[in-house]
Amino acid sequence: MTTLILVLGLYYYAPVVLEQSVHEINSRRFQMPVHMDANARKACAGIRLWVSEDRGKSWKLNEEIDADGTLFKFTAARDGHYWFALQVVQKAGNFSPPKIDSHTVDQKVYVNADRRTVIHQRIAAKPAWPPPPNLPAQPANNVAEKQKDREPK
Repeated sequence: MTTLILVLGLYYYAPVVLEQSVHEINSRRFQMPVHMDANARKACAGIRLWVSEDRGKSWKLNEEIDADGTLFKFTAARDGHYWFALQVVQKAGNFSPPKIDSHTVDQKVYVNADRRTVIHQRIAAKPAWPPPPNLPAQPANNVAEKQKDREPK
């Protein structure tokens, strides 16, 4: 029993690592504003907010607002990852996008009302390849090689 409590405690207090694209929110209740061009609103009958609690594997319709709506309200059942996707219902009856899946994510959120430690991951910029003509194709990778090049001959 003590071991189980210890393992659960370690899991709970372990830091959460978030991708750069995920926004941390410290409340389980929040609002998301809707900004849409006036011309797009004219062709729109409504806007749907879809939510995924399993990082895009499955989706639930959370709320639908009229074309003139300005915000969605959301309440998370618990702390964790929530992905959101918007779907426009056009007056002609079409949906845009026609299907909600992991490729149609508009917003990724980590709800952290319990204030767990969060580490925000930073993604390093990828080097351009091939290198520009004025750079060597394979730069020296370690300090010893660089120092060897600097030694007097």
